[in-house]
Amino acid sequence: MRSGGPFQLAVYGKGGIGKSTISANISFGLASRGLDVLQVGCDPKHDSTRLLLGGEAQDTVLDLIRSRGSVGYDDIVRTGSNGVRCVEAGGPRPGIGCAGRGVLTTFETLDELHVGDDADVKVYDVLGDVVCGGFAVPMRERYADAVVIVTSEEFMSVYAANNIMRGLLNFDTGRPRLLGLVHNSRGNGDDGLVRRFSEATRVPIIATIPRSDLFRDAESRGHTLLELHPGSGPADALSAVVDTVVSLMDGGSGLRYPSPLDDGQLSDLVSGAPIRERAEVEVLEQCPGCLFDTKRVVGSCATHGAMAVLNRIKDVAVIVHGPRSCGFIMSYAQNREYFNGRNARVYPTTPFSGNVHTTNMDDSDSIFGGAAVLEAKIRELVAEGHPAVAVVTSCVTGIIGDDSKEVVRRLNAEFPQCDIMYVESDGSITGNKFGGYNQVTDALMDIVDADVEPVPGTVNLVCDTFKKSNRPDYRNRIHDALGVFSLGINASMVDVCRSEDIRNIKRGMFNIRLYDNEETNHITESLASRFGMRTLENLFPTGTAETVRWLDEVAGILDLGAEAEAAKVRMADERESALATYGHHFAGRRAVVCCRDPTNLDWMCELMGELGVDVTVAYLDPVLVTEERVHHQSEREVVLNSSMKVVRETCGRERPDFVISDYRITDLPVPCILVDKSKLNVFRYANSIRMLWLQMMAPPTAGWTEVDA
Repeated sequence: MRSGGPFQLAVYGKGGIGKSTISANISFGLASRGLDVLQVGCDPKHDSTRLLLGGEAQDTVLDLIRSRGSVGYDDIVRTGSNGVRCVEAGGPRPGIGCAGRGVLTTFETLDELHVGDDADVKVYDVLGDVVCGGFAVPMRERYADAVVIVTSEEFMSVYAANNIMRGLLNFDTGRPRLLGLVHNSRGNGDDGLVRRFSEATRVPIIATIPRSDLFRDAESRGHTLLELHPGSGPADALSAVVDTVVSLMDGGSGLRYPSPLDDGQLSDLVSGAPIRERAEVEVLEQCPGCLFDTKRVVGSCATHGAMAVLNRIKDVAVIVHGPRSCGFIMSYAQNREYFNGRNARVYPTTPFSGNVHTTNMDDSDSIFGGAAVLEAKIRELVAEGHPAVAVVTSCVTGIIGDDSKEVVRRLNAEFPQCDIMYVESDGSITGNKFGGYNQVTDALMDIVDADVEPVPGTVNLVCDTFKKSNRPDYRNRIHDALGVFSLGINASMVDVCRSEDIRNIKRGMFNIRLYDNEETNHITESLASRFGMRTLENLFPTGTAETVRWLDEVAGILDLGAEAEAAKVRMADERESALATYGHHFAGRRAVVCCRDPTNLDWMCELMGELGVDVTVAYLDPVLVTEERVHHQSEREVVLNSSMKVVRETCGRERPDFVISDYRITDLPVPCILVDKSKLNVFRYANSIRMLWLQMMAPPTAGWTEVDA
């Protein structure tokens, strides 16, 4: 027995195996030895204590919490036969909420009310079919000094027993805690499977309880067999279990570590074949949504990714369906982005958290389901007049299986004046933040008006929401290029816009991608498959060659070849003038090119060639690159490298005149020219080259900060 508290016994077993009957008899038998016993039923069926209460079912902790909000000691504890105190955890309605969370809540309530702190023994009767976080609570060292597993000669019962052993090892406390197996016989005379299982797992059979009509008689009268039929064969077997527990409490031994079987060994057990050697344990990879690997996976949840996109749609009221903490984290992230100043905004706005709401799910909602609080929040926001509402699910709603989609479907039919979108992001369950981006895209497609006709002279921009396409210099590039064909922007999807812009996305004659990545391509592919919208093959261009290809493609669609040729002449004239003014600063110099975005590689190397700069080496960060993509993007030989250290060593060894890069590299011995797609405008070439020259002339370190010794 543990010092300073009651001895705690957890009785596990497959549902329907008879563990509740055996648990009640153990509790009665322990009380018959003069011990103060508390029995806690941890099965949603809440029938564990019925035989101790004259056949009556008692109110469960969860039902009382649901109806009253809070409970006291006398509300949840009843005294039964032989003075055994009884508690039933209960569970949510079938198919709604999380029963495992209900077990956790029950244990927290028992701790808060100090239920059973003065008992000699606590007996926990626990469902063993699913050893999830909630149902595994009684396995923890804090709650279980010893564990008994009830099984039978049926395979599924043995299978459940084996899983329970696996779960117990996951809560290893540095000392054995499995007392043994109780074989509750089904009466078919074949106990070989249980015996072989006992031998293979090195767990003894404490007792074999024979099948008997005496159990049916006792249960029909609402009492335990030990109470009504003492001295019978089944009673002797049950008493053997009680004797084993009492002996252990008095300082006896008998606890052990189990050796659960793997799948192959279980197959051998069932077939009667010799049980093979244990296979090596497979090490499972970490969930992609939770893994932070700077090479391949971004450690941010899908809910956060969904919010990052919805953040840009200024009139959408966003509901984070989850606990208040989720809403706070998402609001904080959006406020941070706002105050960091993502450059000029198309629409004036207050900090973004003003449009972020939460259903504020609490423990009760996690157990009994959050559909009601979600519906109430949607109705509240629709009544406030929001033209669009987006429901973003979180980890909690995904775990408990909340049918949020049905709530959204029903209310969409009730409120046709408001677009209610459903974004099933479920936190890290559905992946990382990029999965959240795509979930929002799928939801936005549902509000697009398929009957809208294209408006001549307008196009759509399709861009990754985290790219800085709102910078003035970037906007100048876009307007200069579109101006060649007198094109205007219908909508940016998804950048700063309103829900009406998304609804009327089909007004654009075609789409232009600003980036080549999974998220941008998912948008264009969805627009094509759902609405037949065309997207240019060429990205919005940077540099001379890309711009020529882009002009030719657009001219072919609009039959404006003369305008394209005139633009090419203007580009050539602008480039010649710029090189006459600034070219001598670059001609004959040597540079190292470093790219993280593979779409930057060609135009950066092309730019160096136009300036007469020799590229000694071109580094490409492999984070966003596959081997096929390298060859697709450039014929130039490149070196895959993600280490700034390698770049520094190259500069120290080869002493180029400067490094040109699309990401900041610190502590270089030569100047670093930082560029991105916004820094080169072929229609304003002179200004672009001037900005590069100013960066090249800047010293690699700020000399005025250096103090002579």
